[in-house]
Parts: sequence; structure tokens; C-alpha cells
Amino acid sequence: MVKEDKYIPRIAIYTLGCKLNQSESGEISSDLKEKGFYMVEPGGGFDVLIINTCTVTHVADRKARRLISSARGHNPGAVIIATGCLAERSPEDIKTKGGVDLVLGNEEKGKIPDIIENLIGAGNLLHTGRTATICPEKKHTRALVKIQIGCSQTCTYCIVPSVRRNVHSVRPDDVIKRIKDLEAQGHKEIVLTGSNIGSYNYEHTDLVTLIEGILENTSVQRLRLTSLQPQEITDELLNLWRKPRVCSHLHIPLQSGHDSVLSRMKRRYTADKYIAAVQKARQAVPDLSVTTDVIVGFPGETEDEFNGTIELCRKMGFSRTHVFPFSQRPGTAAALMTGQIGNDLKKER
Repeated sequence: MVKEDKYIPRIAIYTLGCKLNQSESGEISSDLKEKGFYMVEPGGGFDVLIINTCTVTHVADRKARRLISSARGHNPGAVIIATGCLAERSPEDIKTKGGVDLVLGNEEKGKIPDIIENLIGAGNLLHTGRTATICPEKKHTRALVKIQIGCSQTCTYCIVPSVRRNVHSVRPDDVIKRIKDLEAQGHKEIVLTGSNIGSYNYEHTDLVTLIEGILENTSVQRLRLTSLQPQEITDELLNLWRKPRVCSHLHIPLQSGHDSVLSRMKRRYTADKYIAAVQKARQAVPDLSVTTDVIVGFPGETEDEFNGTIELCRKMGFSRTHVFPFSQRPGTAAALMTGQIGNDLKKER
């Protein structure tokens, strides 16, 4: 614990990328507050900046590098810690070109509060002299809770298995404790997140059993799930929506509406199976909101294949569609495929 007679460093966290990253940043912030540190807004002055990076697209890489460069320019005396998926993938590149002080992989995120505390004890963390605004206690109603990490699937475009190698599920008791702590802080809605939450399995507890345990052992008013794959939409899972506390929303990634593209992506369903999964969910859950993801410009995507995706999206009537261009990720099979599509055509699509 930081002693009261010492200057207490101002610490900021900037998060890029997915809900799993956001959840982990929330855990780091909670641990830092417990140690007595002050959390400040990343846009002002700070003594320590933690940048939780993403590398799912080249745009995410660029954002992270620009953020690091800008932070160093505006806070030359601060300690900058880079963590997250880009830090996992390219640690040396970030350290030599980005000007960060520490680069920590995904598995080291939980050590950050202790690392900062040790820097203070060793006299290696000094007040930068810049003013900083302490973050007010914002009354958020929604909080993200990590239940699972890592993915062992082999989608040809995805870099997640390379940067989240350690696939494991969080112990059910720890999930419930985290939710109860967040409830005590005033959160009304909990979002269960992970790299692939449909694969949740801790000993004899699967996703359905975990959710039943959460509903039984907490009083959270609203429970929401992040992304689920079409093949994971089972009758047993859909029965959970009979509970009024489970939010009537499912995010089911499509990626493409054409079987040949889905095959090249190594997705585990066809267009017809995707449609069947959505229809099954809508029949089981009245007024269900379904959102999705779509990748345009996958290598070799023809005009007919692209139009097949448009047709399927129109047929499904999604509440929201997150559309993004294919991004070549180093080390993925799709990055080496022939038929790479130009940026102008991807933008048009």
C-alpha cells in the first residue's frame, strides 16, 4: 500500500480494442485503487500511463503507435507501460520505436499494480510535475467481466490465437465474486466477455451452468453476453432467456454470407446454418436483438460472393452490423492468400 506521506503517482489507463481488453483494464484499475493510487484521465497529465493495445487490424496497430508517440511527447518524464495484444506480438518493435519504458504481454497484465508499487519503492518513479485531474467516481451502470481467455480456433484471418495463446476459463467462484464487487459499486448490468465465451469450460462448469450460477448467487439486474458463434446457439443456452434478467440480445458474427468465403476463412458453419441459428434464437426469445460482424474484401472475394453477404444481411434484418475491411495480419494464413483485394475496392464495399 502506498504510504500517505509520499507523493502518490497519478496513473492513467488508455484501452484500445475489444471488450476483453476493456474488462482487463477495469481489473487493473480496481487493483491500483486498492493499493491507494490515484486514477486520472489519460488526456491530461500523469506519472504513469498504461496503454492496453490491440492488434486485430493494421488500424489498431497504427492507433497504438500514435498514442505511444503522442503520450511520450506530452509527458516526457512519465513512465509508459505498453501491454495487450500488440505488445504481445511485437514487444521489441514497440520498445525500440515507440519509446515506452516497459512492455508487458497479456499474461503479465495482472502484475502491473505490483510493478508500479516496486518502481516507487526503488525510487524509479518520480512526480512529473504536471497537473492532473483525478477521475471522478463515475456512476457507470454497465461493467465488463472476463470469464474466458484465448482461442484455439483456426480462422485464417485472425491473429488472436497467436497473441492469446493460453486458453483457459476463469473459476466460477471468481466470476461471481467479481460480479458481487461490481454490484456493490452500483453497477446494474454485467457483460460477460472473453476471447471466445462459447468455449467456456471450467472443470464441470460450462457456459450455461456458469450463467445459472450467476443468476442464482447474485442479484445483478441485467446480464448480457458478448459474441457467440452460430454453432454455439443451443436449446439449453436459449432456455436461459426465459429468465427476465438475461438481456434479449445476441451478437452472432457472420463475417461472410457466402459459403466459399466462409470455407476460406475456416469458419465452422455455412450460410444456411447461420440463418438457421438466428431463426432458432428469434423463435425462442421474443423481441430478440441480433447484431453481427462482417468482413469485406477477404482475399479472392468476388462480386457475387460480396452480393451474397449483402443479401443475407438484408434477409436477417440485424439490429446493428459492424462492417470492417479485411486486414492482413502477420503470421495468419489469409495474409499469404492470393487474390488480395485493393483498399479502394474494400472501402467501396
